[in-house]
Amino acid sequence: MLDPIISLGMKKLPQEHDFSNWIKKINYFFTEEIGAQTSQVSQYRETFAGFIAGFHLRNRNLLLVGIDEVLANITEHTYKYDKKKKIGISVCVDTNHKVLILVQDNGVPYNPKEHKAKSPKTQFAKGADGGYGLYLIKRIFYKIDYFSQKKINTLVLLFDDKRVKNI
Repeated sequence: MLDPIISLGMKKLPQEHDFSNWIKKINYFFTEEIGAQTSQVSQYRETFAGFIAGFHLRNRNLLLVGIDEVLANITEHTYKYDKKKKIGISVCVDTNHKVLILVQDNGVPYNPKEHKAKSPKTQFAKGADGGYGLYLIKRIFYKIDYFSQKKINTLVLLFDDKRVKNI
């Protein structure tokens, strides 16, 4: 079983949210905790990019956009750029380029599965300068799960380079 971030207090995933069997042969596994700051999100992006360097360029870029959107949304909307707040991230990459990402925070719960992703065309037509993140996240990741327990929010993201939707 994949152990998510221990530093935020959760020792294992509840069985109904455990997708670790989806990853067959682990190639890389890493866990990191970052502060809710734009600079730390940028630094993490570079670390993450190193672990997916062997991916096809399009899929590598999609993964980087996806993780950027998730971390930026937590930093901006959940934590309001509070430098004292932490975001925990665990990433498991298998030999078939499947990626399991767990992102944890202890901010206000936000379940992306309960919110409709707004069409970029509609947002653009309205002149909106935001609102694209959830749409991108839902298009990039094959499966998204979310749960909150003991004041820890966990977002589970599954990426399979054979199942990427057109964006």
